[in-house]
Amino acid sequence: MTEKMTTRERFKKIMNFEKPDRLLWTEDPFEETIIRWIHEGLPIDQVLQTDYDIGWNGSIYQVLPMPHTLDISNYFGFIPICPPGRETIVLDLCPIPRHVPKILKETEDKILLRDPLGGKLEHRKLDYTMPHFCEFPVKSMKDWQETKKRLDPKDPRRYPKDYTREQYIELFDETTTPTSLVLSGFYAFGRGVMGTAAFTPVFYTDPDLAYDMMNFYADFLINVIREIVETLKSRIDWVYWWEDMACGTGPNISPKVFKEFILPNLKKVTGFLNKNNIDIIIMDCDGDFRPLLPLLWEGGIRGLWPLEVNAGIDAVELRKQYGKKWRLGGNIDKRVLTEGKEAIKNEIDKKIPILKEEGGYIPGLDHSIPPNVSLKNFEFYAEYLKSLLDY
Repeated sequence: MTEKMTTRERFKKIMNFEKPDRLLWTEDPFEETIIRWIHEGLPIDQVLQTDYDIGWNGSIYQVLPMPHTLDISNYFGFIPICPPGRETIVLDLCPIPRHVPKILKETEDKILLRDPLGGKLEHRKLDYTMPHFCEFPVKSMKDWQETKKRLDPKDPRRYPKDYTREQYIELFDETTTPTSLVLSGFYAFGRGVMGTAAFTPVFYTDPDLAYDMMNFYADFLINVIREIVETLKSRIDWVYWWEDMACGTGPNISPKVFKEFILPNLKKVTGFLNKNNIDIIIMDCDGDFRPLLPLLWEGGIRGLWPLEVNAGIDAVELRKQYGKKWRLGGNIDKRVLTEGKEAIKNEIDKKIPILKEEGGYIPGLDHSIPPNVSLKNFEFYAEYLKSLLDY
């Protein structure tokens, strides 16, 4: 009997448009979705995970349990888009030192606080929502110069506490899990420090600020990742490039703006990665990014995820148009999971057999699993999808 492939071996086969023993499947659930499913019968003992760290208890160092996390990936048989663990390198790319969080105003149902990046956030107390971003730290060149002081790429706090070259080389040589480096892109960085509404027009209203931010971030990013990239090189299987810069009707910036402000800096970073034999760079971007596809390819992006159906993205059409060029992931319409078995089955049937045959594709929903999806519907989705993936 032929020995089964590891998850890492399957991933590499898929990324090279080769045939693995079976396809992988990836999902990214919201925590409140998992909590709903626990109320609906999902066994909590199967999804509650505990990690450990070394901590000082006042007199000695000892192994301390970290807060529990909810992980349903093993239970259902998928892999997270970026599996938790040391094989997924997440460096601290935020301003250091952080601002001390401070409650600025509190009402019966809301809290306004200064967030660690220096802006202001409003949270609702009673249920989960994305926070409302009331203010961002950068509003002018003066603010940006102050923020830059907290962006020292050599600050050792940007790396994991347990990082040493020898340990990570050994880990990345031996692991059977796909290894990745998680990075935030240029538009993502700008909107993070200025907010979408202020950052999007800054290319026109204050181009000097935009140039300085994009140029600085390219050098900052390269200098932060230099040590680990030059150490691990091709042991890093892929780069997760988060760059939400589109909405349902198209990109938030024009191809002209992207080409002038972002493309040269994107090429700097991907060129550095390529020089170190890391060339599978997959961009996470919601919305309709298609007008930017030629520039993204020129900039070194080689994969696209999660391919939002509501924005008009169709993975089958992309494959027909571009052939075996882009690596693709996601694109199963999350909305059908609220519509019942027939709708779920139809959505899977019209995409998975074609994309499975063509290769270079990892199936999954076209965004995180929303909390309006029932456990019963997701269980049907999972079992039917796996039946077509040779599980």
